[in-house]
Order: sequence, then C-alpha cells, then structure tokens
Amino acid sequence: MEETKKLNWKPEDNNYLNKVLDVINLVLAFSIVFAPLLTSLICLLGADIDFLNVQLIIYAFYIMTKIISISLNLRFFKFRKLDLLEILATSLFLMLLITEIINAPIEFNFIFTLGYFVIFVIFRKVDKKYYKALLYSFLLTIAVCSIMGVCDLKNSYMPGFDEETYPMSLQFFNPNYSGYITTMAILLCIYVLTKFKTKWEQIVFWTVYVVLNCCLFVNGCYSAEFAMFIGELFLLLYLWIKNKKCPWVILICMILSIGASFIYVHGYSSSRANFMYESLAVLDHNFKTTLVKDVSTFFDKLFGTGIIESISGAAKARVCTSVIR
Repeated sequence: MEETKKLNWKPEDNNYLNKVLDVINLVLAFSIVFAPLLTSLICLLGADIDFLNVQLIIYAFYIMTKIISISLNLRFFKFRKLDLLEILATSLFLMLLITEIINAPIEFNFIFTLGYFVIFVIFRKVDKKYYKALLYSFLLTIAVCSIMGVCDLKNSYMPGFDEETYPMSLQFFNPNYSGYITTMAILLCIYVLTKFKTKWEQIVFWTVYVVLNCCLFVNGCYSAEFAMFIGELFLLLYLWIKNKKCPWVILICMILSIGASFIYVHGYSSSRANFMYESLAVLDHNFKTTLVKDVSTFFDKLFGTGIIESISGAAKARVCTSVIR
C-alpha cells in the first residue's frame, strides 16, 4: 500500500523544483542580456573566451535545465494549443532544420543559429513582470559596450574585444552585427522615453539615447543607420496619424539622430564618409546625379571642408546591405 502511494505522484510534488528551474531560467535570461559584459569580465579575469563561447555556455545550461524539467514533468505532460508567435517560431525552426538536413551536413553556424530559438524560448518563459528590468539592462549594457568601443577604437586593450576584427565591433563579430544590435537598442530606447516618465528614467535614457546614436555613427554601418532612420520615421508618422498630434519626443529623437549622423571618424568608421554623404552617393550611383560634389561644394564655400568628387564603394547594393571598408 505504501509503495502504491509513493508512485501516485501529483504535479504539486514537483512545484518546488519547478520554481527553482524558473529562477534558473530568469538568471539565464539576464545572462543573455549581460553576455557582452560577462565576456569582458571573464577576459578581465584572465580567461581567453569570446562572446560566442559565452552564448554557447548559456545555451548549454538552458538545454540541461530543460532536460531536467521534462524528466520531472513528463508524466504530467499534456498538449496545449500554441499561440501565433509560438507557431511561427516552431515553423521557422522546422524549416531551418529541414533545409540544413537536405542541403548540407549540420555545421557550427547552424548550431549557433539555433541559439536564437533558445533565446526566444528562454524569454517566453520569463514572467512579464521582469521584462522592464530586462529591457533596461539591455539598453545600459549596449550603451556601456558602445562607450568601451569608442575608448578603444583599435581593439588593443579592452577585455572582450578582438584585435583581428574591425573597429566598433565591440564584443561581437563585426561592426555590422554591433550596428544592428545598437539600432535595435536605439528604437527600444525611444519606446522607454515615450512610455516611462519618471525623472530618473528620462535623465538616464536620454543620455543612453545620445550615447547610442553617437556610437552608431562612429561605427559607420550604413545599413544599420538607414534602418534606424526608417524605424524612427515610421514611428513618427504612425503615432502622428494615430493620435492626431505630433509625437514631440520622437521628433526630438530624430533631430538628435540627424545631428549625430554627421559623425565620421576617418580610419575607424566602417563607412567611407558620414551618413549624409553615403546616402547622397547611393543616389548618385542609382540616378547618375552629382549630389555628393554639389553638396560638398556648398559646405566647402561655407566652412572650407573640402570638395568630395565621389565616394568609393557606394554601389547599388548598399541600399540593402552594408559594406565593411
């Protein structure tokens, strides 16, 4: 009789262990957000490790906890209806898996790509009450990393930076990757500035916004810069039409971004000129105009900045993708 009782487990018997696993999942979520700084900290302590390996360690921990969770709850498993986001993520995952199996043997890049699905699952599991803290942590992390990048444009001494990569790659693989991450952080920062109005939030995140913009344009990844302006313009027009009044916060953000777009550090920015001249060069290439020369001539007459005849590398493809140097 006692033996039968022992085998007659209920879901409540695993509640404590499930709560522990939820806490571990939350720690992993914050670890993903702080991964760039964790990489620098580990390197500062003397270990030779890069951002990619730190991510893979986090993924491995998650898979271990998931195996434990499944083993604890297998007998209580029930199918539930997936929501739209989960259906899309599952479909994308299966499509990627099938494509990889058909076209080529499974390689390291494929395993790394699957990490994005792990991130999705981890964040889906986190209680929504922690989303704000995760968002703030992400913005502050990228701002600190960006400042580190400006302080060490040669990647010569900052822990977690790779001397063999381009300037402003930060702890990531190249300036394009860090540029995309920074653009995402800028757009999320605008959300914070419009959504949360306490004095400390406004002071901190206006500062973060300026830092992220300046560092993005020092980076010089044209596609990331272009995407940021498109995102800001969309938000401005959408909220203006929706609320029938000008969203002044977003308009101020755009003005600050336009001001920052003139930043260009010769020899370090991955672009060949500031954003304005690169955009004009794309138009020159596509429409056979001479806007770069005309505009630079105008500024040369005012400030003596010199005349630019053309910008090498401003090919048609630059509208869609960025070119590193």
